[in-house]
Amino acid sequence: MTEQAGAPGQAEGTVPPPARPTADMPHPQLAPLDVEILRWMGQDESIANIGARVGVSRRTILRRIQRLMTILGAVDRRELVAKATQQGLI
Repeated sequence: MTEQAGAPGQAEGTVPPPARPTADMPHPQLAPLDVEILRWMGQDESIANIGARVGVSRRTILRRIQRLMTILGAVDRRELVAKATQQGLI
């Protein structure tokens, strides 16, 4: 019999639990770019300025904001910034 690679003590075929936020990884579903976008939003930067600062198009920023709103459960941009602040993301 061969031993399966995996985490010690983890039963074969099980999925590990989702990652928890840490200082290095503030939210498991957020990329560093997402956090940077949230930080600029928290400083009241325009979508165009955020795009120019991070080097992506305005459309990409808008799509990422929509995704962030879904992940954090926000209904608008103001609530998105508030939730990101509450969770220590910005």
